[in-house]
Amino acid sequence: MKLTRRPSSAPVSAALLALLLPLTACGGVGGDWAAPVVSPTPEERPAERALSGFVRLAENSTEKAVFLTFHNVDDGTQKLLVDLTELTARSESYVFFLDPSKFAFSADFRHAAYETSQGEIRLGELVPNTHAYQVTATLAPEEEAAEDLSYLLGEEVTISYRAPQFSPDGSELWFEEYLEPGEEESRVLAVPTDDPLGAPPEERGLVPREVWPLHQYEGLTLTKGTENVYVPEAAYAVTPDNELQVLTEPVGGGGQDFHFLTDGTRVASKDFLPDPSGRFVGLLPKKNWGVPSTNRSTLWIFNLAPDGTPSDDEVITDAFSDNIQRLWVDTDGNRYVVQSGGAYHALPFGARRGEPQELFSTFTPKGRLAEAATSTEILGIFPARN
Repeated sequence: MKLTRRPSSAPVSAALLALLLPLTACGGVGGDWAAPVVSPTPEERPAERALSGFVRLAENSTEKAVFLTFHNVDDGTQKLLVDLTELTARSESYVFFLDPSKFAFSADFRHAAYETSQGEIRLGELVPNTHAYQVTATLAPEEEAAEDLSYLLGEEVTISYRAPQFSPDGSELWFEEYLEPGEEESRVLAVPTDDPLGAPPEERGLVPREVWPLHQYEGLTLTKGTENVYVPEAAYAVTPDNELQVLTEPVGGGGQDFHFLTDGTRVASKDFLPDPSGRFVGLLPKKNWGVPSTNRSTLWIFNLAPDGTPSDDEVITDAFSDNIQRLWVDTDGNRYVVQSGGAYHALPFGARRGEPQELFSTFTPKGRLAEAATSTEILGIFPARN
């Protein structure tokens, strides 16, 4: 693996600095070497509550800036803006596509990773006094490895790193080593988050090609919308013990009226979200006279066996007059948050045929950079971390 260290920062434009929130700034790219990033002390860190709630990924194409905004779940008001411009090198790109699948964040948002179009992964650390992610390392495949494979196989081989995700405790960054052309399986590699360049990445196992990180697949149609129709054949997760877990399409799984993946012990579906109780929530297909159909205004809670069989289903609510467009699980608020009819609504955990409470209709950005965002994507609702 080609290991490169973080370039030193050059001053950003006065225009961008003026647009960022107070104490928010963006570093540019300059020389070859810089001192390592010093981890902040607890008193320097942003309040944990600020790094929680609704999180949106956004771009301001006029200012060539990419950033996260954190919003209060109760009313949609912005609490914090965190800059991603250096991590994405947005200021150096004429064209930029805002793709959430290229990003990964540790559970506490202290670390971020970005999959570049060059097949590299940039790792960044949140610098509190600037409210920005600063690049700490760039992970790239060794050019010699691709050349050696090309020579052995008699055809050009390219190697890229993709599908990054952090371990649950944030101590490691995992990613797929993707070969084109390649075998049916790819290697999954991992590096320590705090010392990614200290040694070559460790192999943690094999996954099918075109694999997704599990968190990007699970509940996809609920958190991102039904227009996201493409689904992978496999997804991988990092267990709390930092072990590889691979979920694949089961043999005979096509008999269900929804798509799901399993490893025989765990099941995940693009159409459902896991509930804190260990059950699942979502829009459950039902059969009328043998024909499956989905009432998109009714929210269900149910059990789901590893073979994809639902059971013990109960109605959380059927009170929406419009279709349910999005659904999130808000563990800090002990509630489900539903987007329907142009507004965001709340239903408490444990509700059965409950009446939704309207929270807000639109997000409220703060500052000219966020207010002038040209594109936004909701990443989800994230709990505060200790």
